[in-house]
Amino acid sequence: MNTTAAPSPTAGSVRNDQKLIRPLNEWDLAEPGVDAGKIFEQIADHIDSRIQSAAPKAAPAPLTDDQRETVRDALSATLGDAMDCTRVWSAWGVGTMSEDDFQLVADNDERLEELVSAIDAALTGQKNGGEGA
Repeated sequence: MNTTAAPSPTAGSVRNDQKLIRPLNEWDLAEPGVDAGKIFEQIADHIDSRIQSAAPKAAPAPLTDDQRETVRDALSATLGDAMDCTRVWSAWGVGTMSEDDFQLVADNDERLEELVSAIDAALTGQKNGGEGA
């Protein structure tokens, strides 16, 4: 069977991985050694794979409580001495900000829960603001 690329698309032609394959005709199936059943099986497999790749994928399930705790512990350990500013940044320019206006992120349960929720949302393809936000 001739599967060389045709110079230009014709009606009934199909694209298969960047190659243009001309349509089958009665002469292709009449060539000696051509297994029509195998050809049709390959066509069916190709169609099935295209349908599978086009099917919507199920979103991963949200993190379980145990997974959330594991992520939270990992974040807490990784953040180390990272600090959150508890005041608006304009206070910095006025000169009224002090060390008391900063706190360790790892020590702030509410902030850690926000981060875990953001990670959970990113993993499940949801907008941030789910459980715990």
